Amino acid sequence: MTLIRFLRQFIAAPKTIVIPPVWVSTARKGKTKVQFTAALDVAGVTQGGFELIGRATIEIADEDLTFQLQYTETKGRRTTPLSRIDWRPRHEHSNKGIGPLELRWSPFTECHIHDFNDNAELGDEIMREDNLPVAVLFQDPGSFEGLLTFAGEKMNIMNMELASSPAWPSAFTLTS
Repeated sequence: MTLIRFLRQFIAAPKTIVIPPVWVSTARKGKTKVQFTAALDVAGVTQGGFELIGRATIEIADEDLTFQLQYTETKGRRTTPLSRIDWRPRHEHSNKGIGPLELRWSPFTECHIHDFNDNAELGDEIMREDNLPVAVLFQDPGSFEGLLTFAGEKMNIMNMELASSPAWPSAFTLTS
C-alpha cells in the first residue's frame, strides 16, 4: 500500500482526541508561542504517529492560530503534514503556480485551509518538502468556538471541542 493510500484511510476515518490537550508555552522572537500535541483515536484505537497540533501566539488573541493533522513515520522520524487550518493568519500564503486557478500566484492573508485532498495528488514528498503548498480560502467562522466546529468537520475529529482556547489575556476595561 502506498503512503498516500494509507494516509487517505486515516483522513477519511472519524477520529477523536484521546485526552484534552494542554497548551505549552515557549518564548520565540519576543513573543510567547503556545503549542499542543494531541494523540488521536480511530474506532477506539490510538493511532501511532498521527497527531493533532495546535499553535498560537499568546500576545495575539483570536488571531494567528493553526491546527494541523500530521503523521510521523516511526522509521526515520519523518513528519508529513496532512491538513492544516490557518485562522486569521499573520503570514502571507501563495499557492505559487498550483491549486485553484484564482489563487495561483496571488498572495493572500485570509483564513485558509491546506486540505489533504488538494495536496495529496502532488505526492507525499511535495506535501512534506513544500509544507502543504495548496490552500483554499474559507469564511472566518467568527469565533474560536466556531473555528473548533469548522476544524472538527474538516478534519473529521468528533470531539474537537476538547481543544480549549489558548490562555489569551482577557480584554480589560477601565472603570471609574
